[in-house]
Amino acid sequence: MVEQNAGSTQILDALAKINTVTTEVRTASAEMKIASASVLSEIRILLGISEEVRRGIGEIAAGTDDIDQSMVAVSELTYKNAHDVSVVQTEAGQFKIT
Repeated sequence: MVEQNAGSTQILDALAKINTVTTEVRTASAEMKIASASVLSEIRILLGISEEVRRGIGEIAAGTDDIDQSMVAVSELTYKNAHDVSVVQTEAGQFKIT
């Protein structure tokens, strides 16, 4: 009988510990759920920022292409202008001032 009482006491102690651990797990789980929701919210904000940065980089790339095309056009016009100046100088050299 003493052994049964001792065994019952051990079982009750173990059940109390299990109950305590279960309560701690439930509390920690609720805290994790709240933290996970917060992380998810921050990820959504980060996703929005990343999309904005991606669009900005696209605009920069488009602007860079425009600048490159403009520089090529200016270079071509400079070459044409230099050629035209040379032609004018040649033609003007044919005239004599008296």
